[in-house]
Amino acid sequence: MSDIFYVYGNSAYANLTNKCSCSCDFCIRKNGNALGNAENLWHDTDPKLEEILAALKEFPLHNFNELVFCGYGEPTYALDNLISTAKYIKENYNIKIRLNTNGLGNLINNKNIIPLIAPYIDTISISLNAPDPDKYNALCHPAFDGAYNEILNFASSCKDRIDEVILSVVDVIPKEDIDICRKITSDMGLTFRVRGKD
Repeated sequence: MSDIFYVYGNSAYANLTNKCSCSCDFCIRKNGNALGNAENLWHDTDPKLEEILAALKEFPLHNFNELVFCGYGEPTYALDNLISTAKYIKENYNIKIRLNTNGLGNLINNKNIIPLIAPYIDTISISLNAPDPDKYNALCHPAFDGAYNEILNFASSCKDRIDEVILSVVDVIPKEDIDICRKITSDMGLTFRVRGKD
């Protein structure tokens, strides 16, 4: 069975789905089957809520300060399971919850998901990865038209509902692009992060 919960760095991670609306050139999924202490992050089929909660009960979540929804897919494709799992964790553990997302969850679900996730998410980290739509499309190959502007709108809308909103970029893009993304983030009043491609 593939790993639903795993450890990477100092945090616990939840791998709910392998579906994604992007095919980023730098994606870690292209480098192998696993990350951290996971043996295999590829699901044959996305896990059901009962399987997620059963795996959670076997996982030492109480040893961690943070649970991150991030695996080998875009977590908002598993929106119902994401919300139910986050709600269960908030009710049963004293732990912060972060959602790592490509920022396209509203398009994926064809509705505004922010009010649905906000009660359970302490931090949301949104992948920006480029300074403009053309460079974003060339690097991330999104399934949706207008994806880049959607990411910025999504991040702006999260600002009043979620405690910490981060816009992130990978460190493989040019420094001048990183600097432009940093300014975009600063102008929006959000937190900026440069992350390694792994």
